[in-house]
Amino acid sequence: MKTFDLVDRAKNFSINVRQHLATFKYNSLLIDDFRQVIRSSGSIGANYIEANQHIGPKDFKMRVKIAKKEAAETVYWLDILSAVTSDSRFQDFRSEARELGLILGSIQKTLR
Repeated sequence: MKTFDLVDRAKNFSINVRQHLATFKYNSLLIDDFRQVIRSSGSIGANYIEANQHIGPKDFKMRVKIAKKEAAETVYWLDILSAVTSDSRFQDFRSEARELGLILGSIQKTLR
């Protein structure tokens, strides 16, 4: 049985998003959207790593909350990219970002 690791899952998600974006030719209209989704997708895992190295329970809760917010922001940017490019792969990424957000939300609920 494979052990679930949220850090690895978030990291793989961010890598996959970046690899897909790298397949696009330069487009000045999309560059800002690409940058935003790169930042927010990477921030999900980065904030969760920081949560796990917390200095107290309040810090842990805050970092998990931030990671969840970054997942929601990633969904937003992926929705835009999906609509503008008509690339169905962005919807696959959107589903994964949404799942990451749900997992983080579940962690948040157990902390209350």
